[in-house]
Amino acid sequence: MLVFLILLLLVYGLIALAFFILSATELLETDRSSPLRLAIAAMTAIVWPVTVVIMTAVVSLMRFLMAGRMPGGEFDAGQPHTSNITVLKRFP
Repeated sequence: MLVFLILLLLVYGLIALAFFILSATELLETDRSSPLRLAIAAMTAIVWPVTVVIMTAVVSLMRFLMAGRMPGGEFDAGQPHTSNITVLKRFP
């Protein structure tokens, strides 16, 4: 049981470290790094499961909101969303 807990913490820490490295690298490459932003990146990396859940919800919400928009950007509330895939109808 103790070995499992240690392995779980090790995997959690490695994923958190990967999140922090990626976030810090992006901040440094875009010249947007500051001590405050690096601290926020570190805190976000520590609570990475929460970050993954929140970002998944945000992306899903954005896809849902954009589903009713037309290519020109105007919203078409009267028409149901149809995909670009054509549906083959079977005739008797």
